[in-house]
Amino acid sequence: MWRSTWDWFAGREPGASLKASRVSLSASEVETLIQQLKTGDDDSRVRASDELGFAGAAAASQALVDALTDPLEDVVLNATYALGAIGGPAIPAMRKLFLEGAEAPRRPLVYALGAMGPVATDVLLEGLDSPHEMVRCGAAYALGLNQRPSHDTVAALSKAAQDASPAVRYTAIDSIGQIGKIASSGVDVLIDRLSDAEAETRFNAALALARIGPEARAAVPRLQELFLDPNRYVRGYAIEALHRIGTPEALDAIINRLKTSRWCPITATDNHFYP
Repeated sequence: MWRSTWDWFAGREPGASLKASRVSLSASEVETLIQQLKTGDDDSRVRASDELGFAGAAAASQALVDALTDPLEDVVLNATYALGAIGGPAIPAMRKLFLEGAEAPRRPLVYALGAMGPVATDVLLEGLDSPHEMVRCGAAYALGLNQRPSHDTVAALSKAAQDASPAVRYTAIDSIGQIGKIASSGVDVLIDRLSDAEAETRFNAALALARIGPEARAAVPRLQELFLDPNRYVRGYAIEALHRIGTPEALDAIINRLKTSRWCPITATDNHFYP
């Protein structure tokens, strides 16, 4: 887990640290660990799931998927990151459960697929077309973790940003923002979502525009209108977006807002503004 987090912070390809420290196991050693994962005590199962991940043991993929229903959380977490470390070879064992399985084991699969990077894109795009709301949500979330997103990914997330489900909409919008500048082709749909009925969708859209920055300059007129939004986070993120867009029009909008807000931080019942 910490290696995956470190790779993310360092901007490295998913699994880079694990690949650099990968250990080599024989087929018989892998089979022994699989049996420990299935039938061992708590400590044995935790250790087996960990070692299979560090070995990148593709032959253990199905056993690791099955371990996602283990009663011990440590086993589930290790199995999740082990699948992420195995990468593409583990996807066939994961696909059916991700697209059709129960919510509890599917949730860790979202993180495993997100940790794989581009090799998981196809199955995640398939998930965006699922009839199940939480599958679409999970797919949208995992796509936002991709270190090398494509324009096809942005297009699919832009479509998901107009989903009937509020949860899918605001998750897809958040992922567009996570992708950043390459997601500039999604600016139009983000502008549209600034009028969404759900406050979380509106402030995710404003935050996504902030992350895209100057390439989102077309959003300036609509962001100005959010100064009167009933949700304080929407108002705050709209100002942040205008600041990061940074065009003269965007900065003028912020200054004009400050000039008309007339808010004084020291005025209080015991410190009147006059005299």
